[in-house]
Amino acid sequence: MAVFHVHDLQAQMKLFYPPEHSEVHDVISTPIFTDQVGKYLKQHAPKKKAPQYGLLACDISNGSALNESSRLFYNVAAPSSVFICGSQGSGKSHTLATLLENCLMRSVANVLTRPLAGLVFHYDSFVSDSGGIPCEAACLSSNKKVSVRVLCPPTNTVTIKNIYACLPNVTVQELRFSQDDLNTKRMLNLMVAGPGQGEKMPLYLHTVMRILRELRIKQQQRGGGFNYQEFKNAMKAANLTKQQSAPLHQRLETLESFMVKQDAPAEGPKEWPADHRRPILPMRNRRTSMLFIRYMSQSLPRAENRLGTSSGTG
Repeated sequence: MAVFHVHDLQAQMKLFYPPEHSEVHDVISTPIFTDQVGKYLKQHAPKKKAPQYGLLACDISNGSALNESSRLFYNVAAPSSVFICGSQGSGKSHTLATLLENCLMRSVANVLTRPLAGLVFHYDSFVSDSGGIPCEAACLSSNKKVSVRVLCPPTNTVTIKNIYACLPNVTVQELRFSQDDLNTKRMLNLMVAGPGQGEKMPLYLHTVMRILRELRIKQQQRGGGFNYQEFKNAMKAANLTKQQSAPLHQRLETLESFMVKQDAPAEGPKEWPADHRRPILPMRNRRTSMLFIRYMSQSLPRAENRLGTSSGTG
């Protein structure tokens, strides 16, 4: 028993020691690394060097002069989440533009074998149709290799076009959803069919969820996509009260204002942009912004991550 215990203990203790290549993997998967780390990777694993990275900043925290070892690099191939904060004029927009440049365009400041496409959600609180300020990230369109497409609500198309008219390589399009783009889960998100924080879900939303579940079952049985008109007919047959119908109609009107008219050809992009493309969605209402962030994040194509040295999704 004692021998078995010792053997078992030795086998288990080995699990706490990382494999030989773990340090190299940690370097490859880190979002930001220094010049020294890059040299270490080149020395210990020359075949596994970070495939895509760009110059992000220079470390001057110690008051030393600018030199080769003070450089900081952003690893484009590593999945990461970046939160940029600071006072006004501290360089938040410049930092974001630097990150986007490293991902979208080749330059002397980066190593980018496969340029990416980007999606920017821009909240703009302008309250007048006479003017506004464009998203600063759109200024990257000054590079001829980067084209920007601005997707805006149909009610603000003219105003948004005037705001972005001063920038080159920028196209403004209405953001329209086709019936083929909808499914039961997206309908629930777009209608905010769920309870708020500390609130109970209204009774009519329970009816909405029941009808969507029933339509989903029918859709799977007969094949095909989501039928919005069938959903509306089922809601009319639900015999909701006036108090329940009013907020429901408000939600549906907001949804329908972004839908393609049945008698008109589908507008807007049907495919996600290729390399060097970046759509920007300017939003005026915070609630609407959150709705479309949910929708667009679910609409992102799922594909194998071919940027890094290991397989997976980012």
